[in-house]
Amino acid sequence: MPGDLITVSDPATGQEWRLLTDFTSPGESWLVLDRCPECGTEVPVVRIACLADLGDYLAPETDLVLDDEAGDPSVHGAGCALVPSH
Repeated sequence: MPGDLITVSDPATGQEWRLLTDFTSPGESWLVLDRCPECGTEVPVVRIACLADLGDYLAPETDLVLDDEAGDPSVHGAGCALVPSH
C-alpha cells in the first residue's frame, strides 16, 4: 500500500497503531491498518480524522462500519471470506 506510514504508540502499554495517508483527503484523514479477522493480512479498516476517532475505533462498545478500502480484494489474502465475491 503506497503512502506515508505513521505509527502511534502508547508508552504505558507499548501498543502501536499504524496509519496510512488517505489520498482522498490528504492531511485531513488517515486509514487505520489492522489485521483482517479472517485472513490475518494487515488491511485499512477505518478512516479517521483525529486521535479521538482512533479511540472510537478501539472502544469495544462502538459499532464499527468498515471503510470501503477494507473490502478491496487486492489487500486481502487469497480466498478471504470478508472479500465480496463477484
